[in-house]
Amino acid sequence: MANTQKNLPSWLSEDENLVPPAEGSLVKGKIIFKSKNELWVEVGKRTIGVVPPREIKDGLGTMKSLKVGEDVTAYVLSPENEQGYMVLSLKRAARQTVWDILEKKMESKEEIEVTPSKANRGGLIVVLHGIQGFLPVSQLSLEHYPRVKDANREEILAKLKRLTLTPMKVRVLDVNRKEKKLIFSEKATFSEDVKDMLKKLSVGDVVDGTVSGVVNFGVFIKLDKGVEGLIHISEIAWEHVANPSDYFSEGQRIKAKVIEVDEDKVSLSTRQLTEDPWIEHTKGIELGKVVSGKVTRIVPFGALVKVNDFVDALAHITELSEKPLDKASQIVEVGKSYKFKVIEFDPTEHRMGVSLKGVENENLLDQLEKKDAEKSEKKTVAKKVEEKSEKKKEEVVSEETRKSEVLKSSKNSEKKKLEPEIEETKLKKSVKKTLSDQSKTGKEEKPKKSEKKRVEKKKEEKSEEKKTAKPKKNSDS
Repeated sequence: MANTQKNLPSWLSEDENLVPPAEGSLVKGKIIFKSKNELWVEVGKRTIGVVPPREIKDGLGTMKSLKVGEDVTAYVLSPENEQGYMVLSLKRAARQTVWDILEKKMESKEEIEVTPSKANRGGLIVVLHGIQGFLPVSQLSLEHYPRVKDANREEILAKLKRLTLTPMKVRVLDVNRKEKKLIFSEKATFSEDVKDMLKKLSVGDVVDGTVSGVVNFGVFIKLDKGVEGLIHISEIAWEHVANPSDYFSEGQRIKAKVIEVDEDKVSLSTRQLTEDPWIEHTKGIELGKVVSGKVTRIVPFGALVKVNDFVDALAHITELSEKPLDKASQIVEVGKSYKFKVIEFDPTEHRMGVSLKGVENENLLDQLEKKDAEKSEKKTVAKKVEEKSEKKKEEVVSEETRKSEVLKSSKNSEKKKLEPEIEETKLKKSVKKTLSDQSKTGKEEKPKKSEKKRVEKKKEEKSEEKKTAKPKKNSDS
């Protein structure tokens, strides 16, 4: 028998079928030379293989135990290198062997022992002869499952870390060589005593147990022979339960009723140990009967109505009025009581539907009409405010337009008054320039007659304007 598996645990020491020596296959050969960092193997009668230093250590300590002349199983990295030798690996051969046997263990559902090396919030990490596997929290046994109040992640991680370096009996749950996926399960390794105990449990049995954990969604109860059950938060009491810790504490001894047994899961109930108060407090109620109820809450689809301390009903928004409603608060108010007709009634499912239609309620219609009138009045007031605002905006725009026109007219009038003076100034500058040019050329030219006439005309116009602007004398003077 080959010595590659010499140091493998008993559950790994199985013969493997070998395939032809091609890349990626396993081959069997005889050791012809061994040094500290090198191994030479004779594969068949004509092939010599070499195992490089990085491929010698397989995590199983195989190299230390091998001797010249012994047989060894290796993984073919390359059928032939540049020197003509086959390149082999002990490391990969061991991994292939482990993968093969893990697949067989999964099929046979045989138990193996592992020791977790690390922990994360999802579970425990297990390294098995160079192959990394995972043991999820959900696959831990009842003994090791971390029960933490409020599902605090840091506390869960702390409890999982305490499980590292602890040997555990597990089963291989899933193996995928291509994806390098290896999943273990501890809770799958139920003892025969546990299985016998589960077989004896029947729905309706009342059992004794100890509270082993209190979490947000319920309470874990430890029963005999390692069996554990769960009381879901909805099965703790008939009334609404906000926090399970208000009802139970760890270590408390209690009685519970078995309501379901599903393979390794046991569901329990404490509320079913007592009579359903809903049944008791709905005696006499039937379809079509008129009951009194107080509106406790307005919801988008209607109103919640308390009929008594143990019974609540729903009044759907379509059952509150013959008229279409946008919301229930248009016709009912929280804290007020009304008369309702029972239109749906199922005691076993704790369901009751009620309606205001066809039931006389004092001032109920007046209240709806009053609210409609108030709504209409608010719309009218809002419209008037809007119209007033628009009118004010128009007045402001009109006033700004008027001021702009006045300013424009004033500027035009001022400009006309200044035109003669501007023309006279331009004429003076022109004459001055002409005289300056004559003095430079030495020639004297008289101003043209047309220019003289133009200047005289401007002077006359200016004189006339002054006379016109002169105030008239008072007739009394």
